[in-house]
Amino acid sequence: MNEELDLLRWTNTRDDIVKLPYGRPIPTSIRGFMWAAELIHLNKVAFELKKEGVEGGCLEVGSYCGLSACALAQPGPLTCVDTFRDAYNPKDPHEYNRPEFEANMKLMRLHPRVIEGDSRVVLPQLAEAKEKFRLILVDGGHSYQEAYPDLVNSVPLLSPHGVVVVDDANVMDVQKAVWDAGFHRLAWPTGGKLLFAMPGEG
Repeated sequence: MNEELDLLRWTNTRDDIVKLPYGRPIPTSIRGFMWAAELIHLNKVAFELKKEGVEGGCLEVGSYCGLSACALAQPGPLTCVDTFRDAYNPKDPHEYNRPEFEANMKLMRLHPRVIEGDSRVVLPQLAEAKEKFRLILVDGGHSYQEAYPDLVNSVPLLSPHGVVVVDDANVMDVQKAVWDAGFHRLAWPTGGKLLFAMPGEG
């Protein structure tokens, strides 16, 4: 598979479908910022945690056009939190992506719960409602001001023995947020785990 680390072309460099361990393959038409290996790993971890009986569904902070949702929603259930405003589009940084997201979910016959809004507001609301998730993918904004609260607000939502996946962990602001949020200690009372995903590693 030919995949290149080039931000302007990244969404269109998959030249083959992504065959997941559990569920239907992901067609090349679905845009996103993850390599096939990352999607396969997310799908596998989500399924295996469910098989092990870890409480709760999956939570995705930052959904874009639904690429990673295709991997997580098949083991499901999945909750997606996003503003659906495309800050990475060099032509239109305010592009609204939810219609494309919904079309992709329909194509894949998936039905995640979607909460449109700022994760800094939504995640505390989920915690107040006592919701728990076995897998949390933190892949929202990559500035420190966005990543830090997402990480801190994820901790109360994680089920015992659940997993937090921090995407784009090669970004300096994300690395600092991980450290300042105390994730480097990996000594959580819930027995939770932390995984990192970095572009180009898969």
